[in-house]
Amino acid sequence: MPKDELPQALRWAIRTQIPFDVETASLSFEVVDSFEKKKSVLVMASSEKLLTAWATAIQEAGFRVASITSSSLALLGWMAEERVLSSADALALVEMGGSRASLFIVAGGKVKFIRDLEIGGGNITHSLTQALAIPGGELKLEEEEAERLKRSYGFPNQEQLTGEKLMASQMVSLMRPLLERLASEIKRSFSYYREGQVQRVYLSGGASQLKQLVPFLTEKVGCPVEALPLITGFRFESAKIKEADLKTQFPVLASVLGLAYKEGKSPNLLPSRFREKGKTQVIERIAMRLLSFSVVAVLLTMAIFQRTQLHLLKRQYAISQSSLKVVQEIETLEKALEIWRVVGLNIQEGHPHLLGALKEMAHSLPPHAVLDQMSLSPGSSELKVTGTIFGF
Repeated sequence: MPKDELPQALRWAIRTQIPFDVETASLSFEVVDSFEKKKSVLVMASSEKLLTAWATAIQEAGFRVASITSSSLALLGWMAEERVLSSADALALVEMGGSRASLFIVAGGKVKFIRDLEIGGGNITHSLTQALAIPGGELKLEEEEAERLKRSYGFPNQEQLTGEKLMASQMVSLMRPLLERLASEIKRSFSYYREGQVQRVYLSGGASQLKQLVPFLTEKVGCPVEALPLITGFRFESAKIKEADLKTQFPVLASVLGLAYKEGKSPNLLPSRFREKGKTQVIERIAMRLLSFSVVAVLLTMAIFQRTQLHLLKRQYAISQSSLKVVQEIETLEKALEIWRVVGLNIQEGHPHLLGALKEMAHSLPPHAVLDQMSLSPGSSELKVTGTIFGF
């Protein structure tokens, strides 16, 4: 079947399996396996009206909706890429939330079977609020007290709960029927899967943190059950998260981390108009960033140009000041030479007023000019003056 015809064919195939109008549903799918002329397709569908309400509420809160997908599928995709579920043997993942549990059977990194179980952490808490007959009346816990006991003791195996209203045996009697049903539904799901024997079960989600749940399910399901192991290869920027805490909390955080890791790679139920709006917003943000970078680049270029111009002007000013000083010195020397010329003429005329000439020349010399020697050759009217000018 051509790929562009697959969405309409899938709508026809699932029309009797969903509790809302398939024509108004938001649908997404992923081909998980192909063999000969058949395809194994994983389909997600939800009411577009409900999805629109969620997306609108999130946008009005100031956030951008990137995608709406199954956290379990995102987690499975992440686990497959990290080789946690790459075994050829069949493995199961049970993600336990507040109101239900999702069960996935995976073989060779591919999803083979999916089933929802109407049992979650909230159901376990509610089971502890049932009335118990006690001498003189009945005992019934409030929801908050039941939640506290569940988190503190789980499925207890102690003889006594010190300082509590309930005894361990009473908690067990209230919780056991629900946990027995959970184990039974998991086993029954395995019987639907006919491609092999499930070798191991991984638990994730907040409700999977129930104390003593792992050994209870291991005994009842008939195969090893364990909390989802820590996936390595990533790190948190915050130094507040310690590795030891991460290991214990990973089954709770795994779905969120899977969504972040697989963003854009999992089936997406987000209505198309929100996707187009999201793309427009992304383009606008990129354009604004590019504009900001351009403005900054122009300003930096102008600043560099102005600094260069200022440097050149300072150099030109220094050169002009130096040239002016040289001109002034030349003018002074020219005046001195004129005086010496007059003195020379007087000597040639036989009026060698040497003392006065020396005084006059001393006054006319610049500060950094020093007269070293002056001589008059015998039998000649030639006056010879020598000296040193510093700074040239």
